[in-house]
Amino acid sequence: MSDQLTTERLRELAAGATIYVHERNAIAAELLAKREECASLWASGRALLDSSRKLLAERDAARAEAKKYHDALVARHGGEPIALLSELDEARAEAEKLRADLQAMTVEAMRAGRELDAVKRQRDELVAAADQVADALRDVAGAGHLAYLDAFDAAAAACAASQPAQQPKPPTAIDAVAEEREKQRRKWGSRHDAGHDRGELLNAACGLMDICRGMHAEDRWGIASRNQSRRERLVIAAALVVAEIDRGDAEQPKPEVQP
Repeated sequence: MSDQLTTERLRELAAGATIYVHERNAIAAELLAKREECASLWASGRALLDSSRKLLAERDAARAEAKKYHDALVARHGGEPIALLSELDEARAEAEKLRADLQAMTVEAMRAGRELDAVKRQRDELVAAADQVADALRDVAGAGHLAYLDAFDAAAAACAASQPAQQPKPPTAIDAVAEEREKQRRKWGSRHDAGHDRGELLNAACGLMDICRGMHAEDRWGIASRNQSRRERLVIAAALVVAEIDRGDAEQPKPEVQP
């Protein structure tokens, strides 16, 4: 009986010893892994420390180099380099600003030059149109409007002789006539003007001029009643004469272009 108990006790002790051995081996393996991890961390920390020391050495070298240049600048210029660098930056910023202003002025000058050329071309076109208006008025108005035509010719000659100023001028009478004619074109179109082939446009223009002279005349299309200003009536009358010229030009056969 005692031998049997001893055998069972030995088995239990053997089983416990086996479990202990397995647990010890597992702990030993875990400790080994931790040791390797610690060794890796130690190596990384050592490398980081070496890198930090290298960076500190480079920083000290850079400071020594900067001190060297600082002393050289002080010896050469006799002043603080920081102040000189600040003045240099301010001068550079001012130069950049002046360059930007110069570019803007150049662009503005080029634009003004193009506008001046356009004004010159428009002036020449309007002077030619004024001559055509005067000729048409002489043909259809008779001797009663000679004084008005002479004044109109004088204004056109003054416009032709004058040079456009660099600064923009207020709109002239010629500008007003051209603007009114453009309004008529946009509103009615060339087909509408082509339908008035019995002198309606010129009759309306003459009627407006007679009304401006204080004469009784037909207010064709109610233009005078809608425009009370004498200047507006004269501008519309001149634009109607230009419309008659445009209508006549449109009826003329176009010259054939030789190949």
